[in-house]
Amino acid sequence: MLAPLALALLSLTVLPQRSEQPAFEVHVIDAVTGEPVEGARVHGVHEIVAPVWSDFWFRQAALPTNARGVASLAPSTADAKYSWTIVRAEGYAPSGTFWTPQPDTPVEVELWPVVPSRIKLLDHTGAPLGLVHLGVAVGCGHTPDVTSTVTDPLGGATLHAVGREGWEIADVYPVGETVRTTYLDVEWEAANEGVYETMAAPGARLDGVVLDAQGRPLADIAVGQLDTHRGPWAVTDERGRFRLYGLEPQVCDRLEVRDLAGNRLMAFEKTRMGMKRILRLAPERFGEERVGETTALEVGVEVFGETFGSVPVLLWDVKTGWLAEKAVPVGESVTFDLIEGVYEVEVGGRGTPYERTRLGRHEVGPTRGDAELRSTLGPVVRRRLELLDVGDATRVIVVTASGARFDVPFDEVVRDDATGLERGVVDAFAIPCGRYGLWLEPRERFRALDPIDLEPMSSERVLRGQRRP
Repeated sequence: MLAPLALALLSLTVLPQRSEQPAFEVHVIDAVTGEPVEGARVHGVHEIVAPVWSDFWFRQAALPTNARGVASLAPSTADAKYSWTIVRAEGYAPSGTFWTPQPDTPVEVELWPVVPSRIKLLDHTGAPLGLVHLGVAVGCGHTPDVTSTVTDPLGGATLHAVGREGWEIADVYPVGETVRTTYLDVEWEAANEGVYETMAAPGARLDGVVLDAQGRPLADIAVGQLDTHRGPWAVTDERGRFRLYGLEPQVCDRLEVRDLAGNRLMAFEKTRMGMKRILRLAPERFGEERVGETTALEVGVEVFGETFGSVPVLLWDVKTGWLAEKAVPVGESVTFDLIEGVYEVEVGGRGTPYERTRLGRHEVGPTRGDAELRSTLGPVVRRRLELLDVGDATRVIVVTASGARFDVPFDEVVRDDATGLERGVVDAFAIPCGRYGLWLEPRERFRALDPIDLEPMSSERVLRGQRRP
């Protein structure tokens, strides 16, 4: 079961009206008819960077539009700012607009009538994703959901209050155990006329704890990631614990620790997913503090046969989840300077054609002296892709369970004599063993192909698949 998505509440703060400042106008119109919308509620919103789900944080109470569809808001000032409007009206989907308010520049907001939008959520292989939260955020992800739902066991869901931004429904995002929380591609017209299939990138969950400099747990602290706007974010409980959904499957590059007003307390680089992460705040220090005498651990990599660039090396502390990552040219080595502890080492993977290989756990400390590890990997194998029924697509997207994504153009597209369908061909593609999802571009025909399953040490050189119905 997913943890509850509502994490905390922020108190509402009313923006004081300043009589010496002229008001500025927001014009609200029906996106279909162009007619003004009377009685719409216009909010001025102050955006923060530690999102708290399920609550609006307004700097000004909602103001209704008049018969001309106009509401007047006081402009931002140096000590009282807001940067978004959110507009709601009965029978319409909410709409958000980002701008710096100016009293002499009216802002026009279009509201789209509410229509059901049907979506089918698939994983990177094209399999349905059931029991995943789908939310629609307005305000670049730093505002709460305007509507949300949960996919059924077959990945289906209907969103009832979503507007249109260009060709798509903007700011639709998933939250679940195995998906990355990032915005989804959802075509507005296709979702309203039928069922729009969209892919959620692979993701993972992270559990951890936040401690102060003395090692005591900290409650009511926001922990999250800025990269994807919508989060992921969580708030620590009374024991300092947090749980984040929607991070990268293998490595989280950066975590931010903030108070609930959005003020940054610290940033932590690199976390190994699948580990309990301990975030210990250090006074007046940016980044993770690792104190103690260091010992050198050298890691070298050899490859049999053909090579394909450098090999990634991951090393992480099994106690805290702290991770270091470097790339080593084949035949050379890299050195990590480590404080005393137990570390696990892995080479390969991370979107390269080299197989992921664990080198085991290694205890490091001054009494053990410097150490050296050597690994030999198998050769990179180049394989031919032949994909049937590609239509007018010019490329294929190959997605791995680790979240790596390869954008591969076809070398040629030919008509298949047996079926009369177009066959896309990639002459030579370097790919390790594993399970892969195949997707066609361009975006308006972003469709799943049969996934590829390559067993370890597979000698298969021609990989075939076709578009699913």
